[in-house]
Amino acid sequence: MFFVRAQIAVVEKQTAKWWNAVQNAKNGLKVRKNTCKVVVSVV
Repeated sequence: MFFVRAQIAVVEKQTAKWWNAVQNAKNGLKVRKNTCKVVVSVV
């Protein structure tokens, strides 16, 4: 159970990072390009 909980926590952190990246992407093209690189590297 502990391992499953830890896994969920990691996923939540990654989702939060991704969401922040998407929000930041709305600020400008330069940020959006960087976000695309981050998303590609994560995937």
